[in-house]
Amino acid sequence: MSGSQQSQQAYEHYHASGHYDRRYPQPNLRVLQLIRAYLPAKGHVLDFGCGSGRYLLPLLNQAGRLVALDSSAAALARLSDRLPPDAVPVHRLTSAGPALAAHVESHGTLDLALCLFGVLAHMPSVDERQRVLQQLHASLHPVHGHLLLSVPNRYRRFWWRQLRTGARIRYQRQVGGESIVLHYQLFDPKNLREELQQAGFVLEQLHAESLLPESWVTRWPRMQRLDRLLCRLLPATWGYGLLAIARVAP
Repeated sequence: MSGSQQSQQAYEHYHASGHYDRRYPQPNLRVLQLIRAYLPAKGHVLDFGCGSGRYLLPLLNQAGRLVALDSSAAALARLSDRLPPDAVPVHRLTSAGPALAAHVESHGTLDLALCLFGVLAHMPSVDERQRVLQQLHASLHPVHGHLLLSVPNRYRRFWWRQLRTGARIRYQRQVGGESIVLHYQLFDPKNLREELQQAGFVLEQLHAESLLPESWVTRWPRMQRLDRLLCRLLPATWGYGLLAIARVAP
């Protein structure tokens, strides 16, 4: 089984057990504020790796059309349960490629694509990441379309494992008494910029996704306030994750 298949299987269990929603119950409000700034009123937005809608659901009153894409059937089922009956259209997809291309052909290009909280990092090969990034590139409006992408920062994450394996790591997490295996490609600003450029993007801004662990920030309001302050004071390269804002290259 490939690393991507292992991660997909692990996240299916992660979502089906409810453990993911308990660990990350809310969006990072600072990241949500950035998303709102780049999403025009009644805009068309894709959340690639949406999970159960942590970032997508707060956009229901701002977006005109939303695309929820996740390979986990359990995550999409949880999202469906959470959608209000009068919500704007939310198109649920289980893969990119032809399904996303068909959506864009029918409904027009995206104003904003989200790929947050390390979703891209679970793809262990450069070729797989490039395929996804190029699909997102082709789906965005060529003039004003933006990508908001976050990846784990190799200078803050799993540095002790990197001594043995480099920036491509494999780790285990306990979920409901069961061990799941996750694969992560860690990034620094240089190789993040290079992968974006290779896919046809221009990196406009680089932020820290958070300075504190995401599970702290999304569960405890005091930690969220502290993290907001730290993100103002410290450089993005100190971030637990790196948050890139990129646009389609002219």
